[in-house]
Amino acid sequence: MTERNPLAHNNIGAFYLERNECQKAVPYFLKAIEMRKDYAYPYGNLGVCAARRNDTEQALDFFRQAILLNPVSQRQ
Repeated sequence: MTERNPLAHNNIGAFYLERNECQKAVPYFLKAIEMRKDYAYPYGNLGVCAARRNDTEQALDFFRQAILLNPVSQRQ
């Protein structure tokens, strides 16, 4: 089921992320990106993991990439 499914890989990573187990989560996020380079969510999740490691620069890089791939515009 997860062999060629980037959504499944991201969701498994998100499960570990919610448990604060980034070491287990990161490989799933990277696999999701490998399968689908334009998938924003795993980049954002990698940013969260980097931030939890206090790696601000890497976190910002991941968050920027997530925003570039999936910008959110809010109009009032």
